[in-house]
Amino acid sequence: MNRSFKFHLNNKVIFSILYLYFLITSFLIIPAGDDFFWWGKPGHYLLTHHFYGLDSSFGGSSNGRYLGNLLEILIMHSSIFAAIFYAGIITIFIWCLWYLTGRTRVSLTMALAFFITLQSGYIQSIFMWFAGFVNYLPPITLPLLYCIMFKKYIKTNYSSPTAFFFLMSFIGGLFVEHMTLYQIFVGLLSIYFLKIWNKRKNNNLSKNIVYAYTLGAVSSAIFMFVNPAYYFSRNEYRKVSFSLDKYFESYVNTTHFG
Repeated sequence: MNRSFKFHLNNKVIFSILYLYFLITSFLIIPAGDDFFWWGKPGHYLLTHHFYGLDSSFGGSSNGRYLGNLLEILIMHSSIFAAIFYAGIITIFIWCLWYLTGRTRVSLTMALAFFITLQSGYIQSIFMWFAGFVNYLPPITLPLLYCIMFKKYIKTNYSSPTAFFFLMSFIGGLFVEHMTLYQIFVGLLSIYFLKIWNKRKNNNLSKNIVYAYTLGAVSSAIFMFVNPAYYFSRNEYRKVSFSLDKYFESYVNTTHFG
């Protein structure tokens, strides 16, 4: 048997086992905190009121994380959906780490060992808590996938990848605020990189996909931040400020573990 074919076959088996492992793990996760909020009446109210409510008891859950909130509700009402989504996102995340680091046996080992490099607080708050997982891992996975797709489609002018890149960043911006803004930075950085690359290499690589990705990121940010919760909420957790001092104060003092 060809060694390369055997290596790829083994990779498929490993990722299949990985998916099955996290599929089973999802049924062992005990809902806590915000999980019950989204499962109950408050979650239903926000779902039917565009995720905005004046009741202070909603706290930070009144926000523009439209897709993250919706997926959290679905997860809490369907263990089957939760298992498929949870296992799928983690498997794709690890696959992206492996792909971007060379697709070798060593990179596969390092990607699989990712979880033992994290502090326990992150594991508990992201991988062992649905409310944390659904808002944090998908929007991190999508930019990783963007990097892979960027390399694959940068030399094409097809319209379908362009639409896909727009949709990828638009979806990725509806989970958590800092990733929504980070996507815009990634898009602008991609445009700048491509411009420099074309100039230095005398190439004429298409900018369609990076423009589409950036446009999707900007559109997603607008869609998220028009939610009134960021401006009229009684809870400081979601309030938007245009003060640099406030930005740094939030960055230094706001943490899930402090």
